[in-house]
Amino acid sequence: MRRLRSLLPWSWTEREQAGSARPVSLLSRSFPASALSWFEDQLNEMNRLMRNFFETDEIREFNWRPCCQVQENDNEYTIRVDLPGVNEKDLKVELRDDNILHISAERRVEQETSPSSSIHFSEIAYGAYTRTFTLPNDADAKNINAELKNGVLTISIPKSKSQVAARTIEVRKAS
Repeated sequence: MRRLRSLLPWSWTEREQAGSARPVSLLSRSFPASALSWFEDQLNEMNRLMRNFFETDEIREFNWRPCCQVQENDNEYTIRVDLPGVNEKDLKVELRDDNILHISAERRVEQETSPSSSIHFSEIAYGAYTRTFTLPNDADAKNINAELKNGVLTISIPKSKSQVAARTIEVRKAS
């Protein structure tokens, strides 16, 4: 196991800093030349893939999941969703059958293309987003309002005035 660890590239600098005057050699008597060549090819390919992944100039699209808040007071339910960078045309809120509120949005890549600039690092996520909420029975589905302001979607769902009161139902014996 120790011999295998000595072949890993991230352990080379440890030996160099420890003061080893002997140069690091990839050749080993325990491996045939063909196996060592295959190992070096695989290592070079892995290094190339990692370089391409981290040093690319293009922005990758990832799935993103904005934060939500659901709040209730005596008169209404309020759903707030953080959607920074989403335009109104890329946002859709609809009420589906069975009182299911469906929110879909897409944040698109908006990047200035200039030959003299390149992105070295980005944690900004882009892509499509969907979320569904099942509304409670006392939600007034006909009077739902939605507003997008400063990157926050606020959906107001009033409570229905005509609620069905809970009652006990008598169970009779079948004859």
